[in-house]
Amino acid sequence: MENAEIYVDDNFVGSAPSTLTLESGNHKVEVKAPGGAPWQRDLLVLDGSDVALKAILNQK
Repeated sequence: MENAEIYVDDNFVGSAPSTLTLESGNHKVEVKAPGGAPWQRDLLVLDGSDVALKAILNQK
């Protein structure tokens, strides 16, 4: 979805698509876009891990 914004732990970190580097531990990842329902996941990042997420936002 165009103009989607990415938030990690309630902080804006960039626009989608994006590659992020997160510290190990628990994080809340949220993607928001005008006209779309927010997408959210709780994520546990392990040391040295790579995780790929694909957020699909449904129309409101």
